[in-house]
Amino acid sequence: MFGIRVVDLKLAGKLLIFWLICGCNIYATNLEREWRLGQEYYQAGQHRKATQQFQKLADQSAHFTKKQQAQVYFNLACCHAQQEAWELALKCFEQVVAVDPEHKRALQNIKIIKELLDQKQHQKQPEQDQLNPAEQKYLQAVQKMDQQVQEYNRRQVQMARANQADEQKNEW
Repeated sequence: MFGIRVVDLKLAGKLLIFWLICGCNIYATNLEREWRLGQEYYQAGQHRKATQQFQKLADQSAHFTKKQQAQVYFNLACCHAQQEAWELALKCFEQVVAVDPEHKRALQNIKIIKELLDQKQHQKQPEQDQLNPAEQKYLQAVQKMDQQVQEYNRRQVQMARANQADEQKNEW
């Protein structure tokens, strides 16, 4: 009877080791799949879905290496920036810098977003007292559209320059 228990314990130990090895591999495979899916969504212009994928990864980032954490938060920040969620993008870029204080692109993007937010905050409207309400509304709409186009073009150029430099580093 004692021999059976020893054999059972040996088998249980082997099964546990097998489960731990395979379980870790399955976990890593799932993370890689979520990573690739997030990248595919981002490249396809589906930034909300990409945000969800990278947020799932960010929620599990305590298990990642520092480099992986920085990559997850960087991609999540880029997704937020594409959706013009500047405050969220800024927080994610700051998390990248918290993990990797010398991350050049994150530091650059933090500077750009802070300038953008400051510009939005300090932007003054022209004198509109002499216009009637319909003219004021039209002028505001035109100004808003012009600002959005200018901001979009400026961000696209800056992000494209930054993304070109980091495409090689973005591999999992």
